[in-house]
Amino acid sequence: MLSFLLSVFASSHRPGCIRPVCWLTLGWLVLLPACSSVDSSPDVAAGDAVSGTDADKRDAYDREDGGADITDSYDSEDGGADITDSYDSEDGGADITDSYDSEDGGADITDSYDSEDGGADTTDSYDSEDGGDIHEEIPPDTCDPATCEDLEIECGKVDDGCGTMLECGECGPHAECQGGLCMPVFGWDPGLTRRCLTTTGSPGDENYFEVLTDCIDGDLSKGQYLVAVESENGPGWSCPGPINRSLLINDPEGPVSLDFVESSSTLSVDMKVDQNTYFDQVCGEDYFTWFAFIEHGQVNGGPFPPARSLITHHVINFAQWTPYQTDATRVTLGAEFFWDGITHMVDVFISSSNWGDAVPDDPCVRFAQRWTDDLEYVSVDGSCFGLTSDSSLRPFTRSQDVVLDAHWGALLDYCINNAYLTAPSNWVQTAVQDVFLAIEVKGHAVAELWHRDFRILSEQSR
Repeated sequence: MLSFLLSVFASSHRPGCIRPVCWLTLGWLVLLPACSSVDSSPDVAAGDAVSGTDADKRDAYDREDGGADITDSYDSEDGGADITDSYDSEDGGADITDSYDSEDGGADITDSYDSEDGGADTTDSYDSEDGGDIHEEIPPDTCDPATCEDLEIECGKVDDGCGTMLECGECGPHAECQGGLCMPVFGWDPGLTRRCLTTTGSPGDENYFEVLTDCIDGDLSKGQYLVAVESENGPGWSCPGPINRSLLINDPEGPVSLDFVESSSTLSVDMKVDQNTYFDQVCGEDYFTWFAFIEHGQVNGGPFPPARSLITHHVINFAQWTPYQTDATRVTLGAEFFWDGITHMVDVFISSSNWGDAVPDDPCVRFAQRWTDDLEYVSVDGSCFGLTSDSSLRPFTRSQDVVLDAHWGALLDYCINNAYLTAPSNWVQTAVQDVFLAIEVKGHAVAELWHRDFRILSEQSR
């Protein structure tokens, strides 16, 4: 049962002016003699009407005949000052609205000395147009730019606080820039985007299989997936071929096939075992054939987070068919951990048909055993941990996609707290060896699994 897969790799690890007032007073002094001349005129008595070249009724001395309009003391047009001002700006005087007009060299009443003529506006002490605003009596301090280190930024771009963008560098391998920090990226191919995998062994070995379409630079050492097929009825048994390569993948006359399915934005791996059509290739009714898609740390996979922080993300679709009551199928996801010199494997039932339960007293565990001296194996029921999937009961027919996020820290704690696994002497010295997704069949059963968006995540980076 899938339990023997990694025994081959068991030893692997791992932030003044007084001036305006004077001029205004002088304006009224100019006005008073004009009014006095009207009252003392011998030719016009008070209340009499006047006309012609004399003063109009409307004024004491008409501006047309050289006098001052009643509306003013001395007309600006004839050299006098309008009542609206003391001394007209147009004829060299100051408007009532100002003491000395800025247009003729004086200061507006709204200011002491006009900025346009070299002075300071009343709204400022020293005009910005001629050297300084009232708000800037003291020049501002020089900006002190920050550095990436000051801002605790590890990567990307950031403003230095003075309007200049800093380049704080890039992250190294297996890390990406998030908010200015280099966050670890786990797994060699986040999201399952590359068609690059092999079985164990080498080209020319019995039942060796490979797909090298999207390998990085054509180099397996830069990252790859591992696939394994085993038909067994006991630990360490394999029939008819060698361990982890019992049957040839994509043999036209064989039960095991693998394909990559591309859509507009995703890549899925399609894995199938059909022991109904190709039963004569199977060693017997009692043999279980499993087919696993693996990311293994010692076979160009990873890196992985600490054991208790591990999360694996999957989107799956599963179809199964058991034509006889003695047939059985299941889909599982799993992980192997290493501590204290022993491999500890946990797999999770996601969906199954006609599969037994060797631990009936615990609804969350299907099987638990010290399989060999260097391998502990526990199979748990995914329904206890929110990890289940409905499946199509018709062969080769997809049902609905299901998203699965396995939090392996919770799974390990359950198994250790219930004595199904030996507790590590030190969690710091534990390691993740591999993670996998697999289908397994018995008898004439058929099972097919579509798997996409496979990711390795960490509780610490969420």
